[in-house]
Amino acid sequence: MLRRVLAALVPGALAVLAACAGGDEEQRPPPDHLEEQVVRLDSSLAARLPEGATLEMAEEGRRLFVVCAVCHGLDAGGTHFGSSLRDAEWNAISGELEEIEAVVRSGTGATEDYPIPMPVMGGGDFTEAQLRALATYVFVISRGEP
Repeated sequence: MLRRVLAALVPGALAVLAACAGGDEEQRPPPDHLEEQVVRLDSSLAARLPEGATLEMAEEGRRLFVVCAVCHGLDAGGTHFGSSLRDAEWNAISGELEEIEAVVRSGTGATEDYPIPMPVMGGGDFTEAQLRALATYVFVISRGEP
């Protein structure tokens, strides 16, 4: 079990560290092989999009989710470090788009189940448009299977 968790987390952690190591340089995109492991979207999910969102926004959010995968897993199913984002169960929010954005923007404190707090912006360096795209992706995948 621990081997699977580490196998899922180490590549994402390396991607985050590589992005952070750049200092003032432009943030580099994550390696393609990690992006490909993040839960894919398809056009059948269009009905789940929040008002004003597009599949293109959700797909951009999927690409950005690699940073979040360090704690939430590449499949967003949760790990020992972060909860599942693939269901309608939320900690302290109802799961609306604006709430998801607020959680990512400000981070969270440690909880009994997850003793490592979520950092501001989930440890990423997102613009407001990227934050909206990331929240859109999480919103869509939290609505269950099509």
